[in-house]
Amino acid sequence: MGTVKVASNVIIALTALVCVVALAISVYPGVLNDLLFIGILFSILIVPLVGVVGLIVLLVLALKGKLRGLRIPWKRLAVVFALLFGTYVLLTFYVPRRIAFAASRTAFEQMVPQATPSEYHGTVLNRRLGVYKVDEYAADPRGGVYFRVHIGGDGIGPNRMSYGFAYKPNQNGTPFGAARYRLFRLGSDWYWFRASDDWY
Repeated sequence: MGTVKVASNVIIALTALVCVVALAISVYPGVLNDLLFIGILFSILIVPLVGVVGLIVLLVLALKGKLRGLRIPWKRLAVVFALLFGTYVLLTFYVPRRIAFAASRTAFEQMVPQATPSEYHGTVLNRRLGVYKVDEYAADPRGGVYFRVHIGGDGIGPNRMSYGFAYKPNQNGTPFGAARYRLFRLGSDWYWFRASDDWY
């Protein structure tokens, strides 16, 4: 029973750590998506291997009689599921991102009047605005000022996804692309966006 208690405590600690890291990473739009994509690719190789090793370990323990009288630690399992569910809710409603952007909004607002119009790409900024490092920003002629904070892959092809924040954005596209363009409201005319450069 002592081994099960230690193992379940380790699982709780690891789950809490993963949840905290996921919440911290989610502050930057697009970064968690990119990490999950890489994780899914690696899991295709790793999950079957871990499953086989786990089954072998369980079989060896069963043959040695060490699984008799084993009780499932339901309370600790409930804690793990509560951590996972709480993290899922916070990620679904972008709570860490909303808090981080609210703390950084004044720095972004100061840059809005300085944005130069651009249909394709933006002006290089490479400056920290609050907690975010903005590499480029631009005023779209269709409306809105866009600040890009992350570039990621758009699937397996050569196209790139841009992620960032937008002030009074338009519904048609960004200076960083218009394919797969989505807006997510943050409040006070601010949104976070994602868009692919597949087309403009």
